[in-house]
Amino acid sequence: MNIRKITLGLTAALLLPSAAFAQEVVLKVAHFLPAIAPMHARVIAPWCDKIAAESQGKLKC
Repeated sequence: MNIRKITLGLTAALLLPSAAFAQEVVLKVAHFLPAIAPMHARVIAPWCDKIAAESQGKLKC
């Protein structure tokens, strides 16, 4: 009986975190540059696009 409780507890502990990873995550990027600044257009925007592509849409900026 004790082994059964431990097995059920471990199974539940392993399955619960997987639900948290299924959610979409939004990264908030803050900087002092305007949206038309070259640094934003050449570095930050492509970086956010790369994050979205590599995470298959689970992470967004």
